[in-house]
Amino acid sequence: MKEKNDIFIDNTNLQGRMSVFHDKLRKHLSNEYLFLSEKKDNLENEILQLKMEKEQKDKTLFPNIGKKDVRKYFSPLNISEIDEDQKDEKEKQLLANISRISEEAEMLDGRMLEIKDFLQDIETMLDDDSKDSLSGFLLKKEKNRITVEDFYKKHETHPELLKNLKELVTFFQDRYDELEILLEFEDEGIQLETRVVANILRQLTINIVSAVEDYDISMILIEGKVTEEKIILTLNCMCEDGPVDTFKISYDIDRG
Repeated sequence: MKEKNDIFIDNTNLQGRMSVFHDKLRKHLSNEYLFLSEKKDNLENEILQLKMEKEQKDKTLFPNIGKKDVRKYFSPLNISEIDEDQKDEKEKQLLANISRISEEAEMLDGRMLEIKDFLQDIETMLDDDSKDSLSGFLLKKEKNRITVEDFYKKHETHPELLKNLKELVTFFQDRYDELEILLEFEDEGIQLETRVVANILRQLTINIVSAVEDYDISMILIEGKVTEEKIILTLNCMCEDGPVDTFKISYDIDRG
């Protein structure tokens, strides 16, 4: 049996790996920034074209409206009133389009500002002279995670994942008084390789510690199942205001 998409924790050369991560993240966000910038320019051009179209329609759509007409109409409804209604409807549509596109452009502005601020924060964290160095930040997180290794020192890994999850829930609820963890999981008694189980528990541990200590999470729902072909597990983190984040683990099991 082997697992796919496995994740292993390696603390060696943390600063170097964070620099590589930063470069990749900066490239990704820079590309997104350029894409949003181009999209914003296109939206602004569209707004300009719509405004020009509105002005043009005001002048040319019904050129006779506004001119003095001494003729009398004997139809039940004055034709000029119909023309005015049609003109108002066209103008409403144009104004609605302009408003909608303007709001979208403002949202892009906000996202672009977030990207710039985030990139600046990363630069600050990677500065070796900064007290908020990213490497130092992560090392602190590693220390927090290492304290949780007590669970693994005292815990015997079982081939049934559900049994391990129950013990993990008990461990964390004893560790954090205000944390509530709900478990909705089925494994049908299927036995897994203990190294697979241990790796899943390690990933859960890291994410639970981060959720509680970094984001003040008060409730966690662990749900999923084990089948003969797959392991599916979801970690749902919640606070008083509602859902915050979801962490998913999925393994394809090959018993060949």
